[in-house]
Amino acid sequence: GSYDYLLPSLDVKFDLSDSFVMRGSWGKTIGRPGWNDIKGGQTLDRIVRVDGGTGSTGDPNLRPLLSENFDLSLEWYFAADRGGMAWVNLFHKDVKDFFRRQSELVDFPGVDGNTYSYLISRPVNVGTAKIQGAEIGWNQFFDFLPAPFDGFGMSANYTYINSSTSVPNNLDTQPIDTDGSTFGSLPADGLSRNSYNLAGFYEKGAWQIRL
Repeated sequence: GSYDYLLPSLDVKFDLSDSFVMRGSWGKTIGRPGWNDIKGGQTLDRIVRVDGGTGSTGDPNLRPLLSENFDLSLEWYFAADRGGMAWVNLFHKDVKDFFRRQSELVDFPGVDGNTYSYLISRPVNVGTAKIQGAEIGWNQFFDFLPAPFDGFGMSANYTYINSSTSVPNNLDTQPIDTDGSTFGSLPADGLSRNSYNLAGFYEKGAWQIRL
């Protein structure tokens, strides 16, 4: 298999003042499928006393997942010389060609001259998703404290994600619904609606400690 993609990107920075910066970006990115999804070859598992069995195969022509990304952020550098900053970021992603597995019955000739039906599972590109959300963050040294405590600091961020997918119904059964039924309200795979990080640190002289 082979493919060609043009993946442009554009980044813009605007200094609102000495302390405030606005950034905007747009770009396209891809995510390639795993080796097991694109490898050639097919495996059949015969079920004893049943006219057929199951099997699996890869698809060398499987396309990468494609995402179009939009970002807009506002950053406040209130102590830039000491890493003090706060920010808010808005983002939106349009994603298509998710990797899913589809199963279908395929007939194969047996060594005894009979034909047997196997339920073959294979990866396919299917469906779209919209992913949007916001992130806020803060990073600061507590340099207002007396030495040696002025090396303490804290970093925190929180991200909210709202996503929805449109994927054909019944991909794991045979056949795919011919009426085009879709699941339209499920979130995208592997994304938490709420996520956050909180870190305390101490950096002064030869010491660097982070928790």
